[in-house]
Amino acid sequence: MSRKLEPVDLFRFEWITNVVITSSGRFCAYNVKKVNPSSDGYSYSVCVKDFDRGTLTPYTQGLFEDKVAAINEQDVLILSKRGKDKDHQLYMLPIAGGEAKPLLKIKGGVQSARFSPDGRYVAAMVKLKEGEGIAFEDRNAAEVSPKTPLEPYEVKRLHYKQDGVGLWDQAFGEIAFFDVDSGEVQWHTIPPFSFHDFAFSPDGTKLVASGKKSLDDRNFFDSLFLIEAATGKIHTLVDEQLALFSPNFSPDGEWVTAYGHDMAFQGATQTGLYLVHVPDGLHRKIDLKEFPFSLSAEGMSDMRSHEKIPGPLFAPDGSRVLVPYSAKGTVGLAVVDVHGKVEVLVGGDQEIFTYDYSSERGVIVYAATNHRSPNDLFAYTMASGATTPITHLNEWLDDCDLATTATYFTRSKDGLELQGWVMKPSGSASPNRKLPVILQVHGGPHAMFSYSFSFEFQLLAAAGYAVVYGNPRGSSGYGQDFVKACCHDYGGGDYRDVMKILDAALAQDSQLDSERIGVTGGSYGGFMTNWIVGHTDRFKAAVTQRSISNWISFYGVSDIGYFFTEWEHHFSLDKGWTDPSYLWQISPLRYAKEVKTPLLIMHGEEDLRCPIEQAEQFYVALAMLGKTVSFWRFPKANHDLSRNGPPELRVARYQKMIDWFQKFV
Repeated sequence: MSRKLEPVDLFRFEWITNVVITSSGRFCAYNVKKVNPSSDGYSYSVCVKDFDRGTLTPYTQGLFEDKVAAINEQDVLILSKRGKDKDHQLYMLPIAGGEAKPLLKIKGGVQSARFSPDGRYVAAMVKLKEGEGIAFEDRNAAEVSPKTPLEPYEVKRLHYKQDGVGLWDQAFGEIAFFDVDSGEVQWHTIPPFSFHDFAFSPDGTKLVASGKKSLDDRNFFDSLFLIEAATGKIHTLVDEQLALFSPNFSPDGEWVTAYGHDMAFQGATQTGLYLVHVPDGLHRKIDLKEFPFSLSAEGMSDMRSHEKIPGPLFAPDGSRVLVPYSAKGTVGLAVVDVHGKVEVLVGGDQEIFTYDYSSERGVIVYAATNHRSPNDLFAYTMASGATTPITHLNEWLDDCDLATTATYFTRSKDGLELQGWVMKPSGSASPNRKLPVILQVHGGPHAMFSYSFSFEFQLLAAAGYAVVYGNPRGSSGYGQDFVKACCHDYGGGDYRDVMKILDAALAQDSQLDSERIGVTGGSYGGFMTNWIVGHTDRFKAAVTQRSISNWISFYGVSDIGYFFTEWEHHFSLDKGWTDPSYLWQISPLRYAKEVKTPLLIMHGEEDLRCPIEQAEQFYVALAMLGKTVSFWRFPKANHDLSRNGPPELRVARYQKMIDWFQKFV
């Protein structure tokens, strides 16, 4: 018998992460992430699909935090915390069976790792401070927890803190190269070089890496480097002329492709594809001609944060590369040739959020979500164009009353096409039944609502609401002009678009009750929620989450404030401090006196992206003015609370939102 979803159902979900496949295409490994109630955190188990035998086997049971890093024909390379491990360390999990074997224990742990093509070596991303080398942990040392002395922290850079991480530990991302059999480190790069992504050449003699030569938080361009695998010697391939990342080699080693852009529109610049000739470093952007979409995965969901996707992956003959694209609420996979011709391989009303590709077998393994499924794993065979499901996780949802969702398009006042969706409760087909409405506004703003499963939306629908959501100007997925259209216009065209998306839904569906509407959003969506309640009283209630209320203080307190404010608002520091009037003009705090809507404020105490002082300022102003306002602070929660935060707090967040809307809407 079917039933309605409840907030506590969060504890039943299973999520796919970290998908990798062998070059031969025989084995695929991935993680299944679950809530771990005993720790109010999450567990990760490793699963392996053997395509030759048709078996799907869990290799670990989630007793440790095992995260898949890489795979070859013999072993799965995992990052794990086991025993006395305080940080993720490298372990080899034999595909033939058996216990995970430690490779080496490095102080500070390992962030990512790759096998060399012959499997003899591993390159790993580690963190090193200037003047320090690789240090190994004593595996036999007794577990001691000495008291950590209180020490002052010297701030040495602009980007000295990061949401979800905390204060910069003054370490740089370095690459360590070591022998698999002996565990001996052959070489490692040295700060202040700092690397982000890397890949081996097909013959294993070189690595290509993206990163920087020096510490400069005002510089947002990255170089591409070639690193000799035998010696660790570094050569500059492309020198800080572009924002390049996730490089990969062509099959013959003569070319490198990378994602990137020229920052023509700062953070609102769409991601493109670059081709670099290895012998001389000559490079060009591939002109996608009639394909106006970003080569990225921009979909949003409360089921996960953005998954890591591989760099552009070459076909065996080197003529095409496999890339993701974001278009009109979908995320699919396509191949692009050197002339910019694009062929969509996997599209449809879904969001692909992670994948890997075996060029030898011509098989893509990808994880996807749609409105009724949080995620499952699929295999796409390029020769036949056939898609085969690999998993059917979250079967328990088959017995639940899930909401129905339909998309629609409308036009803004100045002619932009806007996409929206209406999600309605199961069994609400009766035309005489009026449905209260919740308007959702996404964060970013340069992201997009998509054809993905949203537990939050489904919970609101289960509570009896129709959920309206869409992509106003500034969203990804509709071309470069659209994504940059909100810059220097927050609270202008974007606000009118949000209201137009709502009005179009109300106009086309008589079941939606125009007299009973609530609104909510997080991050940029929290800013927009704050802006809305200061500019209209048509909403019965509002819930603002991890929001922005004061752009002047945001500039100095957010981990991204010093550049994001300048990018999005064309705020120049030389003029800004003598005339911050524009930032105050677009700050919701300025309009606190106009707020008539009952407002619930929810904010994580460890949020460094939109620090909690933004919520504090808005709450104090509204409370002093005698407005109806409630403020809930979530301990040990950062900006990612709604996606990866402590499960008990995620459940509490869902429930407080529903309770607020039930009370006032």
